[in-house]
Amino acid sequence: MLKNKRGITLIELLIIVVIIGVLAVLAVPRFKNSTLISKQAEAKDLLRQIYEEEVLCRAGGGYADLGVTCKAGETFTGLGLTIPPGAQYIYSISGNSGGFTAKATANIDDDSTIDEWIVTENGRVKCVTNDVKE
Repeated sequence: MLKNKRGITLIELLIIVVIIGVLAVLAVPRFKNSTLISKQAEAKDLLRQIYEEEVLCRAGGGYADLGVTCKAGETFTGLGLTIPPGAQYIYSISGNSGGFTAKATANIDDDSTIDEWIVTENGRVKCVTNDVKE
């Protein structure tokens, strides 16, 4: 007489483990890349805010906070802009009465490459050095 089989065999269990392993190998790098790209969004957003505040200051007589560097939790006093606690990037503003450059720099994935973004008085945010490997 044949007995009813119940449960799974060791072979079936190994096949399931292999499938999960393959899926993990494919998913983890994509997830990591997505988190790094979302960190870059911080730099873009804050640089746009710095640009907008600098435009307002320029209308009032001149650019503000030239030669100042701020990191998480610190404030650009002349702009009234505070870098949020937990920010990944360090922000600096340089320039003169004719223009400015605001820069965001960070090592967002702990390798030797530094991620660097800038915005100038023309309002265009651009990546100078991309730390995210596509």
